[in-house]
Amino acid sequence: MHPVISIRFSDLKPYQSDRMNARFRQTAPLKLNLADRALFSSRKAQAREIIRDPKAPVLHQRALKVTDFGEETQGLIDDMLATLRKNKLGVALAAPQVGISQQIAVIALGDETMVLVNPKIIKRQGIAGYLELCSSMPWRLVLTRRAANITIEAQDRYGKPVEETFDFPLSIIVQHEIDHLYGILMTERAFFLSQRAVERKMAQDLVKPGAGFQSGFQR
Repeated sequence: MHPVISIRFSDLKPYQSDRMNARFRQTAPLKLNLADRALFSSRKAQAREIIRDPKAPVLHQRALKVTDFGEETQGLIDDMLATLRKNKLGVALAAPQVGISQQIAVIALGDETMVLVNPKIIKRQGIAGYLELCSSMPWRLVLTRRAANITIEAQDRYGKPVEETFDFPLSIIVQHEIDHLYGILMTERAFFLSQRAVERKMAQDLVKPGAGFQSGFQR
């Protein structure tokens, strides 16, 4: 039997809560050693075009695992980070969103960035809802239901194995990007409110982008 979830929307701005930023600063540079403040490939990074069509085949395919962490992969990662800096709509990007079927995701909050290669969720706990945005589905808002806390296994940009636990709301972003690597879009995680209902609530200023709720239910 599913628990009864009490929904309480907060006034979080899209993906930019103080709690999330603090957790991100703690996680990326200190624990995982995944901070990326400089470019690592020998060539100059170039922003790539983000796929804006949610029907694009590459967004519905399981991306290939990365086995070569050489110059080409480093260049792709730098380009993805450059794309994120140029594109101010989102805070995270997966390689399929720039047309590359590789299991690579980058996340940037403020001055801190994180690179996850071949990430896999190994533990889920709790339930959380969040009003999500996606660079490949611009201007669409989807209320999703995901795990509130997750533990992942991944590799950093050099191939070093890492393991980390993310709590709400940073866990939502990580799950969103991992979904992209498995050909899953946020619309497939939609919660019980329809797009029309979300838009109606937005118009009434009852829900703001990035607002979320969390239940104490443990799975």
